Amino acid sequence: RLIEDLKKVKIFCFDTETTGLDPHTSDIIGISICYKKRTAFYIPLDNKNRTIRLGLLKRILEDETKEKIGHNLKFDIQFLFKYNIQLKGKLFDTMIAHYLIDPETRHGMNILAENHLNYSPIQIEELIGKKGKSQLNMKDVPMDKMVDYACEDSDITYQLKEVFEPILKERKVYRL
Repeated sequence: RLIEDLKKVKIFCFDTETTGLDPHTSDIIGISICYKKRTAFYIPLDNKNRTIRLGLLKRILEDETKEKIGHNLKFDIQFLFKYNIQLKGKLFDTMIAHYLIDPETRHGMNILAENHLNYSPIQIEELIGKKGKSQLNMKDVPMDKMVDYACEDSDITYQLKEVFEPILKERKVYRL
């Protein structure tokens, strides 16, 4: 049903969840998708279903007629490329958008949510702990917590685009 819904929309947001930060040594373990404010979906990807589910998403992610929104899309693009998916179409990166709006402040999604949406998102440390030897891996996070965290990320990013796009147009830097 999600694929059928995505075929009908012109724009959607997505976010990958991974086992680490290096696409060469880490894997995608899930993707969240949002195409309507406060409505997001999480697609878990494990060794058994990753190829099949990414295959279903490939056509949508490579559809040049659909605009994709993300936060720090370079990260997601690198991971998708590992699985033979080349993101195509118009892209809107909320991290880059915020840099163009306010280059002197931090551009992390959580701080942007607090400053522009008056919302405090789930902190990753709540799921995996602080950096260090005892820090868990995202693949160890219980599914119910992963769903909430991942869906929140794509929904917030979708909402940030709605905030940033008019500002970029007003300042005549939208094309950038």
